[in-house]
Amino acid sequence: MNKKLLAVCLSLSLVLAIFIPQASAKPDIFEKINKSEKSLTPEFVSGKLTEKSNKKPKDVLFGYLNTKKDVFKFADSAESDFVVMDEFVDELGFTHLRLKQEFKGTPVYGRTFTAHIDQSGVLTAFSGTVAPELDKKLKKDKKVKKKEAFSIAEKDLNSSYSETPSYIMDPTTEEVIYVKDDESYYAFHVNFKFLYPEIGDWSYFVDAVTGDILDKFNQSFKIDSVGTGTGVLGDVKSLNTDKQGNTYYLQDNTRGDGIFTYDGENVHQRILDRSLRQIMRYLPGTLWSDSDNVFNSSYDNAAVDAHYYAGLVYDYYLEKFNRDSFDNQGAAIKSTVHFGRNYNNAGWLGEPLNQMMYGDGDGVNWLPFSGAYDVIAHEITHAVTDRTANLLYQNQSGAINEAMSDIFGVLAENWAGLGPDWLMGEDIYTPNIPGDALRSLADPTLFGDPDHMDDFVQLPNTREGDWGGVHINSGIINKTAYLLSEGGNHGGVTVNGVGQDNMGDIFYRSLTQYLTESSTFSQLRSAAEQSATDLYGANSSAVTSVQQAFDAVGIN
Repeated sequence: MNKKLLAVCLSLSLVLAIFIPQASAKPDIFEKINKSEKSLTPEFVSGKLTEKSNKKPKDVLFGYLNTKKDVFKFADSAESDFVVMDEFVDELGFTHLRLKQEFKGTPVYGRTFTAHIDQSGVLTAFSGTVAPELDKKLKKDKKVKKKEAFSIAEKDLNSSYSETPSYIMDPTTEEVIYVKDDESYYAFHVNFKFLYPEIGDWSYFVDAVTGDILDKFNQSFKIDSVGTGTGVLGDVKSLNTDKQGNTYYLQDNTRGDGIFTYDGENVHQRILDRSLRQIMRYLPGTLWSDSDNVFNSSYDNAAVDAHYYAGLVYDYYLEKFNRDSFDNQGAAIKSTVHFGRNYNNAGWLGEPLNQMMYGDGDGVNWLPFSGAYDVIAHEITHAVTDRTANLLYQNQSGAINEAMSDIFGVLAENWAGLGPDWLMGEDIYTPNIPGDALRSLADPTLFGDPDHMDDFVQLPNTREGDWGGVHINSGIINKTAYLLSEGGNHGGVTVNGVGQDNMGDIFYRSLTQYLTESSTFSQLRSAAEQSATDLYGANSSAVTSVQQAFDAVGIN
């Protein structure tokens, strides 16, 4: 893969870790606040933030926020500006709340939050960056109508492709508040989903005052440029199948609601029209079948690996994190192989399809994508992210999104005994070049990715700019995870490794309980520190190792 690391001048906002003791009457109350100098609002607050309480968790949190209104700079009250989306008690006994920000009933795009309250009713953490002072910053003279905003977005979308995209569902248009470069705008969020002429999940933000396109990005998750059966690489695998009559199907009924593998039949995407009902005729495709329960033809290879590896990824998440499929409710895992013709990509297709698809590759740059277990774990981890932190696929949050898929792709592969290594896609990428891989977590620079914030690549939030460098800058987080696991010296810092299991626990808890849609690298550091504190104690060596690992890559 030919990536050029651009030499650019990067201006980063400094992040302060501030310890603020409370009044002497409550000496046990303390806060650690990570606050951006640029926005002057917290990204992550942790400590013993409130006293013990028998109140409902939401009331504890809102009471705290209302006393800190001048710090968080929200417009009205916690009860009117924050909406609880989810609440549950985790395995450590913490009550976990996930919230979103609104202003006078209008959602603030990408501003979600998590809060944790311990068994004694003490608020221990609040994660997420409030869009501040919306009552002062928003222009009220909205002139653009909903239909006009849609037309502006669709015209721009169509100009980006030589052939008109075929929608798999009707586009949606929603009024939101959109924050860009610390300025807040009333806007219309227009979303387009399609599979042809490429996978698209485009979000447009049209200024409701001027009609200008404030931002646009494609949040489709893809590999970048990216009884028994015989797999892509010639190895024989045992398969759980389902017999109906005299036919065997690649349907595994032993895991959750099932593992299903389908044949896309190399159907060309241009047959897909604008109707969701019509596209459902072609995806997921035809459930894979065989007459003798031996899937050993060359055409079977991609299906064998997709089926077997999807089951292994299910087992990994269940054994390591007690997570029942990507939604933690046993959702069926569906995969379609032979997608398109010579298609050089793989992807997780979110709502409404909720499935994986794998191209066959062109035989030169790629073998069939389902032939790599780490690629399948990478894609299913996108589904996990989709159902938890829902990290936006742009800039730093998008780089974290990609890194999480790489990290758990590697961890799942090593757990299954198919490693050990810290490479992504090495089994199927450029098969004629020995030792090549798509990415390396141990040394991201081997394949053109940065491994320190000094080399962070500032790119535009466009397709050509990798949506602000989501694949490229993921190398910095990948390196952090590697150092936390294995230890080593980097950036003038010595890191004491905690091992793959502990690193995985820390990053999984960070992803599923602390990260929010617009999380930054700095917020990930705070989330990892807090996760290590929850799991191993505030004074544990694990917390120190987390701090060392993030120091080593220059994330403050």
